[in-house]
Amino acid sequence: MTTGSRPLAGSVLVDDPKVARAILKDDGFVPTEVVKLVGWLQSETGTDLPYLSRYTPHLLFFMHGPDHLSARRALARFQNPAHTERYRATLVDIIENRLRTLSDTCDLSVDFVWAVLIDILRSHIGVASLDLPTLDRLIVTIKPLLVGDIKLRIFQQLDQSIETVDRLLDQTAPPPDSMLAFLRTQKMGEDAVRALVLAQLAGTGLLGKLLTDLLVSVLSDYADDGQFPTQDWLDRHQEAIMLDNMPLGVVARVADRPSPPCPYAPGTVARLDLTAREARMQTISSRKDGPTYERHLHFGAGPHMCPGAYLVRMVVTETMSAFAHHKIRGRILNTLDETATKGAAASYVTHVPFQKLTPVFTQ
Repeated sequence: MTTGSRPLAGSVLVDDPKVARAILKDDGFVPTEVVKLVGWLQSETGTDLPYLSRYTPHLLFFMHGPDHLSARRALARFQNPAHTERYRATLVDIIENRLRTLSDTCDLSVDFVWAVLIDILRSHIGVASLDLPTLDRLIVTIKPLLVGDIKLRIFQQLDQSIETVDRLLDQTAPPPDSMLAFLRTQKMGEDAVRALVLAQLAGTGLLGKLLTDLLVSVLSDYADDGQFPTQDWLDRHQEAIMLDNMPLGVVARVADRPSPPCPYAPGTVARLDLTAREARMQTISSRKDGPTYERHLHFGAGPHMCPGAYLVRMVVTETMSAFAHHKIRGRILNTLDETATKGAAASYVTHVPFQKLTPVFTQ
């Protein structure tokens, strides 16, 4: 397997912050060229990867330089704060409806968090026929590729996941005010449009984990003392969780030539552990009263800020406001950890059995 003409020589996890920083600054280490890998795999193994071939040149995760900037600008026209604010009323209705139908004993993650996210992806992003199994499978299969886990099996599974989503996009027209409909009015091809939508779907895993973690933390404390947290506590706790969650805890760089102090053979995939409290990369906090350093490859701040960050903050804020307003309280029965992402039956979705103690839904 190659990144152009050089064969890959295995991979190594780099968890030393000093070495990780050195690799990021060294032009002898290049991003994994996934597009070239797809082409090489098809020619060398005879494996057909039609959907990866079609969309990887346009996937935000794998684009660099001017192409990446152009794609982000297209997204920014739809996902900027002023445009996103127009969706707030619809979002509030989605959250209220899901709370209203929440049974006394339920799965807080599947029945509420992911149900809300699917509603958002259908109405706001525009994948009108999307279901949770399809979304879950896409997140699971793209995750290893993003962190440099380069295997033929991974490519095949991701190609199948993208094919499923692609067929959904053919089935129904998107809502007229959705991101998919908006991007189709821009000067870009249909493949580029669909690739941006795929990136939005794949990135939803972070929001699902973030919102689940926040609700579990808040509701666990609430069950203990019977008092719902103050808005100030919610704001601070929400910010802490958002800053501790990154879209990628690991990124990959390929050694293009020997380069001390990172003595890896050319072709080695260096998988960098960049949980930023260790790496201490300097960026600007998204909060004026927050710390001046945060995360380099960070979701909520800095040069790699997620294009959908404003929407995510709005989702979290409105969800917590709804729980506080209706005084939703209950007991987390137990929390099952995220299923291991190995094998065809893997799932990204965490299950959170929940017993609601609120007797009546407050209007």
